[in-house]
Amino acid sequence: MWENGTTWPFATAGQAVLEYALILLGVALTVVVALSAFGNAVNALYQRVLAQWPGS
Repeated sequence: MWENGTTWPFATAGQAVLEYALILLGVALTVVVALSAFGNAVNALYQRVLAQWPGS
């Protein structure tokens, strides 16, 4: 805070960027965990679909 009680002019913009970065980090971690848990099953399903696809 400055002497008159105000905050740095860009403090709220920096906070918003930090919040978006934390949300993006949470989404990325969720994707990594989901892929590690379900990756083999999703790959097997994908391979089955490709094997039955017309023209393959």
